[in-house]
Amino acid sequence: MGKGISEVLTFAVGVAISPVPIIAVTLVLFSRRARVNGPLFLLGWVLALGVVSAIVYLVADQGGAATSSTGSDSIAWGKIVLGVLLLLLALRNWRKRPAPGAEPEMPKWMAGIDALAPGKAFGLGFLLAG
Repeated sequence: MGKGISEVLTFAVGVAISPVPIIAVTLVLFSRRARVNGPLFLLGWVLALGVVSAIVYLVADQGGAATSSTGSDSIAWGKIVLGVLLLLLALRNWRKRPAPGAEPEMPKWMAGIDALAPGKAFGLGFLLAG
């Protein structure tokens, strides 16, 4: 049990310190409706983590992941494809960066957080955690 927790703990820390949700939480807490949207954002976040954890548990349990001693080739190829896709995304972002001295444009989702309705704050928390 302790070994399983220690293996999952690194992923939990990664989820907790990822930059996009931290920015979103900061913007939600400084918005006009922070008293309502903050707890709903948190509820969506926690609910999404529970749903993702349950899905991963069920898929791993059905696939017999604990009994396999070697990784499959499909997982290795999946990692390679994901790495290539992330490199292409990084290249696209690099090419679209603003010119030196130019003011970068704030993303639309960040600009819209100040006017979020309570249901959308819940949905944003669910989306960012899921």
